[in-house]
Amino acid sequence: MRKILHIGLGKCGTTFFQKNVMPILEKADIASTNNLKRSYILKSIENSMYTSEEVDCADLWESSKKNNNILLSHEGLVGGDPGIWEDYFNCLVKVFPPDIEIVLTIRDPLSWMRSVYLHNIQMGNIISPFEFFVKDDITFNSFRNIKFPLTFQYTKLDFKYLFDLYNSYFYKVHILPMNLLFCPKRLNEALEMETSLSEYQIRVIKDSKKDLFSKHPTNKSYGKLAVELTFFREKLLNAFQLKSINKIDQLFLINSEKHFLNKSNKFKDMNFQDKIFKTLNYLYGNYRWRKIMQCYLPIFFKQKEYYFSDDVLELLDIDVINKSAKLFNELNREYILE
Repeated sequence: MRKILHIGLGKCGTTFFQKNVMPILEKADIASTNNLKRSYILKSIENSMYTSEEVDCADLWESSKKNNNILLSHEGLVGGDPGIWEDYFNCLVKVFPPDIEIVLTIRDPLSWMRSVYLHNIQMGNIISPFEFFVKDDITFNSFRNIKFPLTFQYTKLDFKYLFDLYNSYFYKVHILPMNLLFCPKRLNEALEMETSLSEYQIRVIKDSKKDLFSKHPTNKSYGKLAVELTFFREKLLNAFQLKSINKIDQLFLINSEKHFLNKSNKFKDMNFQDKIFKTLNYLYGNYRWRKIMQCYLPIFFKQKEYYFSDDVLELLDIDVINKSAKLFNELNREYILE
C-alpha cells in the first residue's frame, strides 16, 4: 500500500484540489483520499505543532478500498513561513515513519509570497508588507508556550532546500507545480498511482473534466479594494481599543492575556458566559467581513489585483526569489499541461 501525503505549500490551489479533484480520484478508484475522520486527524497533527499534544494516527491510513493508493492532503503541515519549515519538518518526523511519500506543490515564488501575505490579512493579521516580510527575526504570537509566526522570513525562501529537507528522511518526495493539482490525469501520471487506467477510470476523468474547469476558484485572495477596506476597518477597531484576531487567537481565545478583548477592563469583569458571548460575536463579525470581501464585494465593484509596491519589491531579496523561481520554471517545463 502506497501512503502519499500532500503537505502543501498552502496558497497553491490546495482548497480547489481537496474539494474538486480529490473526489474524482476517489470516484475513479485511483486513490483513497480525505474523509472527515482523516481530515480531523490531519488538522489535529497541525494543531499539535503549537500545543505539543500527542495525536493518535492509527486510523489515518486505514482503507476499505480495493486500490493500494492512499492520497491525503493537508496544506497546514508544511508551514506558511520559510523560517519555520525546519520546525514543522521536525514535528512531522516524530509523527510519521519514513515510508510515507511526501508531495510538495509550488508556484512562482513572488506570486506565492503575495498570496501568503493576503491570506494573513484575511486571517486577521492586519500588518503592512514591511512588517510582514522580515530578514532575520521572526515575530511570534506567543503564549501558553505556543509559537505561531506572524511574519515571513523571506531570506529563508528556498524550494530546493525544502525538497532536500524532506528527502533526507522520507522514502520519496515529489515536488510539483501547482497546476498539476487541477488535472487528475496528469497528477496521476506524475505520482504514478495507476500506471494503466481502465476504461472506467478514463471515463470518470473525462466526464468530470468539463464540470471541473467550470468551477469557480475557492478561497480567492483579496483584491486591492478589499485590502484597502480591511485596513480602514482595522483603524476603526483600533479607535475602540480592539484589533482583528489571528489564527492562534481563534484556537486559544479566552486564555490569551494579549488578546484584544483583554484590553478592556469591562471584559475582565465579565463572567465566563458573557466572555464567550462577546468572543463569539466578534468571531462571527470577523468571519462575516472576510465573506463580504471575498464573495460580495466583487459583485458590486470591479476588482483590481493587489500587487506589491516598488518599495516592497526593493525590500525583498531578488536573488533569493530568482533561485526558487528557477526551480519552479524547470518543473513547469517538465510538466507541461495539455
